[in-house]
Amino acid sequence: MKEYLLSVMAVAIFGSVSCAVCPGGEGKSLRTSVTLITSLLMILSVVKPIILFVNSGEKYNAESIIEDITMHEDSKYDAVWRKTLAASTTEAYNGYISELICEKFDINLNNFSVETKFESDKDTIRPELVTIKLFGMGLFKNPRAIASEIEAILDCECVVSEEWG
Repeated sequence: MKEYLLSVMAVAIFGSVSCAVCPGGEGKSLRTSVTLITSLLMILSVVKPIILFVNSGEKYNAESIIEDITMHEDSKYDAVWRKTLAASTTEAYNGYISELICEKFDINLNNFSVETKFESDKDTIRPELVTIKLFGMGLFKNPRAIASEIEAILDCECVVSEEWG
């Protein structure tokens, strides 16, 4: 669309400059010819996209263009929506799992970290893998018990690792 408007503006500017430069004498035949040619160029530049649209056939009918535009807008907003939803879901799951570990296994928040990976379909996001890293006083807790508890609650794979040092 930008190129179309720029070409129409260029033809209009070219036409006005050429008409202004052209001398007008008694017969004014040169000025009349230049005005006629620039008018035809202006009409052609305005009508050409319409002719291309009509001649392109079924590929670019009005419904498909509107559908393409709305699909593009939907996909743009879908991407933003999915990114925001994934971030808030990750934060919520990590908070829930951290709270659960603190209550069930009596581990301080400073002694472990939680990362959650998700798999998503078009309409759903569900946890695929929960990774828990124990360190500090968390190293003295049973990692298998923690993993089995999280797997039972969230119905996903859970890996508990220990970080020494």
